[in-house]
Amino acid sequence: ISPATVCEFLYRIVHYQQATSVVELGTSAGITTLYLSKNLSSLVTTFEGHSVLSDIALTNFESFKTKNIKLIQGNIDTTLPDFLQSPAKINFVLMDANHRYEPTIRYFQLLSRRMAEKGIIVIDDINHSKEMARAWKELRHHDLVYGSVDLYRCGILFFDPALNRQHYTWAL
Repeated sequence: ISPATVCEFLYRIVHYQQATSVVELGTSAGITTLYLSKNLSSLVTTFEGHSVLSDIALTNFESFKTKNIKLIQGNIDTTLPDFLQSPAKINFVLMDANHRYEPTIRYFQLLSRRMAEKGIIVIDDINHSKEMARAWKELRHHDLVYGSVDLYRCGILFFDPALNRQHYTWAL
């Protein structure tokens, strides 16, 4: 579960961006999902592979009477490609699942095809391991990424072609 300050930060990005389509990989207990759904004009589609965590998240969503969250249960390797068959564009993605190089790259490649022109992908735990640091380094130089910010805990990738391919590291 992300700390409240990180969840609030993610909500503020979604709100500022006026994102109508939000995708979260890795629902866990659904706390971050609830923050992402605070923007009532957004539809948040969240993916969780662990059935016990899915049940906890669903209970949390029901407790808060959310109407704009869709939880997709099952292995993300199967459920994400099925979901992405829709041609709809995605404004915001939080990737917080399967913290390894290969799945991170694969999920990014799938999602990047559906990103809106000014879309944003946030990847959590970019310094969790050498694999994740390698994935982050590679993804921030992807052709569709026009800017990135390394916040150490997470990284933000911008799909806005109006940016000048700048990559920032925020050192606290």
